[in-house]
Amino acid sequence: MRIRNILLGTIAILVATGCSDGDDPRQPVSVTYLGNDGILIEAGDTKIVVDALQTIATTFIPVPPDELDRLERGEPPFDGVDLALVTHVHADHFDARSVQRFLDNNPQSRLIAPPQVRAALADTEQVDDIAPEPGMSADIQIAGARIRVLHTEHFNQFGLDFSDIENFAYLIDIGSQRLLHAGDINSTVENLEPFTLANEGIDVAFLPTFAEQLTTEIAAIVEEQIAPNRVVGLHLLESVREEEAEAVMDLYSDGFAFTTPLDQRTFE
Repeated sequence: MRIRNILLGTIAILVATGCSDGDDPRQPVSVTYLGNDGILIEAGDTKIVVDALQTIATTFIPVPPDELDRLERGEPPFDGVDLALVTHVHADHFDARSVQRFLDNNPQSRLIAPPQVRAALADTEQVDDIAPEPGMSADIQIAGARIRVLHTEHFNQFGLDFSDIENFAYLIDIGSQRLLHAGDINSTVENLEPFTLANEGIDVAFLPTFAEQLTTEIAAIVEEQIAPNRVVGLHLLESVREEEAEAVMDLYSDGFAFTTPLDQRTFE
């Protein structure tokens, strides 16, 4: 499959044209873990949340209800969020009522999500219709961040077939860092190779690291096809979070996993 970048506009859609110090390549980037696959990314006055607006984490680490309420209301530390990203429609990554409440309370915020997610939401100008075809990507700039949206395959796991699920991975340039949030990406050579991510100079890759995703085979593919400077594990099973966090450190040089909501790391 040959990848093509869909250029919306000349190079990207300029959704927000105001200057932001999130554009400053010297800015350190702060990442706060919110639960399961959810994180808050901050650089200067730019704020992005990914997969945080979900209310059912099932067997995974949940977003604390009080923090989710603050996020939906736009209360500190979640005031002024510029962009919410959703990787896919599964309930441990996305809840329609939570996202809708967030958009209603935060009129300055934008949302990027796959069509399967957008179909569950009310029609609003806050929701961008960016939708690359499978195996393709599209670029967009919002506030102080440049985003490449990658339409990837979702992995199959626990004997379940998720091949019909649209999974968006996000390559995020913000401050001094280039970050990849992979959602539930299928870490195979066939899925990753068309995106040539190993050539992108990724500083930090946020990957699903639980159960069948914690293998030496997947780790080798990640090193070859994504080649990040650091892997950060997300999406851990709550009952074995410490064991899976140790596995991340064993599999990836300089890797670690978030296990406790509101833990924070700074990358610079």
